[in-house]
Amino acid sequence: IRGLSAEDFPLIPKIEEKPIAVFKKSEILKTGLTQVVCCAAISEARPEFSGVLFQLDKDMVRFVATDSFRLAEKTIFQSNNLSQSTSLVIPQRTIQELIKILGEKAPGEVRFILGDSQVLFELDDVQLISRVIDAQYPDYQQIIPKSFQTQITVSREELVNNIRIASIFSSKINDIKFSVKQGKLEILSQDPDLGEHRSQISGQVSGQPLEIIFNFRYLIEGLTNISTKQVLLGLNEEAGNTRSNPAVVKPVGEDGYIYVVMPIKTT
Repeated sequence: IRGLSAEDFPLIPKIEEKPIAVFKKSEILKTGLTQVVCCAAISEARPEFSGVLFQLDKDMVRFVATDSFRLAEKTIFQSNNLSQSTSLVIPQRTIQELIKILGEKAPGEVRFILGDSQVLFELDDVQLISRVIDAQYPDYQQIIPKSFQTQITVSREELVNNIRIASIFSSKINDIKFSVKQGKLEILSQDPDLGEHRSQISGQVSGQPLEIIFNFRYLIEGLTNISTKQVLLGLNEEAGNTRSNPAVVKPVGEDGYIYVVMPIKTT
């Protein structure tokens, strides 16, 4: 077997700082990262979007990811070793590798250490070191709606199943239509070659009737990262001809997670 000189192997950096955060239960960290990393951008055209934003202060850790079509935010409330808040962007590939490690190891404590432009995750005998993306994350809070014209609470499992069926009849742009009426949500899709689909599920509706179109893939990704029996959908109609208003998906009875998705603009 032909090998290479050990001297050519890159030096592993040493980070000897104290942990700024300790996750007592690794499964909580794994779940939180899994809920957001799917929203990170594949392209590195905007480097900040290709990673996961970590925001930390003395009382919480928050993870955020977006590709500009959808956004996920997860907040874990815990005490941290910080005198002032800090934020950094960690590459998507690092987060995916960390999730894999956490899934293979027995549940335990994870220490998060911040060095000079690098981070270190420690779990038992495993150390994962990564660079930090040198880019400024945008003020994403501006795009999260604070109020809604229409809200509907439905069964998460029933909604996912009906979206998957509707997706069979969606067009090439993966579009399905939501039509919210009193006490129910209708899901419609149509393809010139395959035919059309129409189904409905019951729910608790507040606000006005509304129709809105989504990419079904984005909806399914968000919904499958929620474990509660019911979800709340917050919807708004299009804001004129210039932009679409994002929709919000939240688990009912569980704080700390929000999924934002842009609808498909109608012409």
